[in-house]
Amino acid sequence: MTLLKKQTTSLVLLLVSFTCIGSLLISCGGSSPSTPTIENAILRSHQGSNFDYRSSQAGPESLDGATISELTLIVNEGPAIGHDGTLYIGTTTGFKALNPSDLSEKWTVGSDTASFAAPCITTSNHIITGSSDALYAIQDLGTNKTIFEATVDGTVTQVATDGEGRIYATTSEKKLYGFTLSETQLTVQFGPITLENAVVSPILIHENKVILNAGTEAYILNKENGTLLKKVTGIDTVKDSTDPPAFMTFVLNPVNNTVIAGNDLALKSISLSANFTVSNFIDEANHIFLGNVVMDSEGNAYVPFFQYDLFGSVTTKIGFYTNSSDNETLIRNNLNTTPDDTSIGIDSNDTLYVLTKDNAAGNDYVLHQVKKPYNPSNTSTVTITKPSTDDAPYKVRISMTNTTIYLSQFNPDTAANDRFIKVSP
Repeated sequence: MTLLKKQTTSLVLLLVSFTCIGSLLISCGGSSPSTPTIENAILRSHQGSNFDYRSSQAGPESLDGATISELTLIVNEGPAIGHDGTLYIGTTTGFKALNPSDLSEKWTVGSDTASFAAPCITTSNHIITGSSDALYAIQDLGTNKTIFEATVDGTVTQVATDGEGRIYATTSEKKLYGFTLSETQLTVQFGPITLENAVVSPILIHENKVILNAGTEAYILNKENGTLLKKVTGIDTVKDSTDPPAFMTFVLNPVNNTVIAGNDLALKSISLSANFTVSNFIDEANHIFLGNVVMDSEGNAYVPFFQYDLFGSVTTKIGFYTNSSDNETLIRNNLNTTPDDTSIGIDSNDTLYVLTKDNAAGNDYVLHQVKKPYNPSNTSTVTITKPSTDDAPYKVRISMTNTTIYLSQFNPDTAANDRFIKVSP
């Protein structure tokens, strides 16, 4: 059986116009918004090759005196942030546009039982998302919206866009699609292409390549026509279903033309050059990796982990790794945290944002802002009260503007207590 098989299918293209009636937002037209400055928590926006969990914006100057507001909302992975600060989020209760000032809803697409994929934003300022059997391109016209819809096979699981406006989507039926978007319609560029295994993390795009994570293998394809360039084996990003739940990472390092892939025990480096070789990135004894990997502007990796000593004691640290070496510099020692409760983000100034669980403070969460040079004197923090029934590990997608931090907090074991949190210094 071949890895990829092109299939022929009909595509239904719908342009849906809406007017406001009661609680339903149906478009009434409107003027086109200005050119956006895009921020995206999972960085699948059109910022060149910036698809690496690194924010395209600098965060706030400090977290001192920050206030916390939140919604009880199950957010799929993280928001995209538009030119005016509007938050676009795919949730399990519809696709929502939120006002950044108070997190109130501007409009919603879909029913309160429909789950939507985490969005991306194109160069034409269309918000891309998807749900059951459909891909959507939404133009936000303020209080109104216009929607283009294309049928797909299965539920859309991931979407991405490149700097030329192309759109890519994967579905629950192990399909990959490529689209283009004009002023009047979505058009299939290629696909559907059938994959051997389902895609389990955000789509990466770098130069002329689409890079897909299928757990124990990766697929690297030509982004213009979907031609398979390489099926990469020898990686393992599959979450461990035993105790404790493991994390997985699949992140682009555009500086070094590689992808970092792995789980809680080892991280591999996939070369994106012609040979697509796999090598050890970090494979160290007595290390258990706790959270997502982030890359700085020089291509260095920052990895939260805890380390056992000969006597079984555990120390939680953040490691700094250069390229493929084992050179480790501890930028913050002894973070007061527990396994599976450390998440990390990074802004355009290479400032780190680390969320930990504070065992000394009733298991509340603490967001640390750690600036260069990485030492306690360059750190500010804010405490985020835990949910009243917090009984399981949490992970967080961290995104920011220059005035606000957003945390999409989720429980990897259950949908209970999921929160979308705004931190306003």
